Amino acid sequence: CIQSASYVPLAQLPPGIVATDVSWGPYLLALTPHSVLAGPYHHRSKGIIAAHRSIAEPPEQARTILAENRDTYVMVCGPRPPGGLAAPARSLSLWGKLRAGVVPDWLEPVGNTVGQAFAVYLVKR
Repeated sequence: CIQSASYVPLAQLPPGIVATDVSWGPYLLALTPHSVLAGPYHHRSKGIIAAHRSIAEPPEQARTILAENRDTYVMVCGPRPPGGLAAPARSLSLWGKLRAGVVPDWLEPVGNTVGQAFAVYLVKR
């Protein structure tokens, strides 16, 4: 998810707010027309916490967090789990469910993610 070319498909989507691991925020800001819930900027701690929780919590709690922050998309990158998420909680998290191919009915996969560095999901309203 650090390759600029990986962001080309995402840049083609209508602009929105992307919830993802804080590490990918700068790439999204630089390479796409999207906004991000968080980036690695210490003065944006509320966004950092919300972004982490949006992928680290179980799907129904994540849905509430995403709705509160009016996120448009959720993006997960490869096998790297959210930082600090212990193994038992990983499988229960939104990240773990998406990695296992279990997509909640309130998320819609966007585009063909086969061979892509990350998967993007539209948050249904």
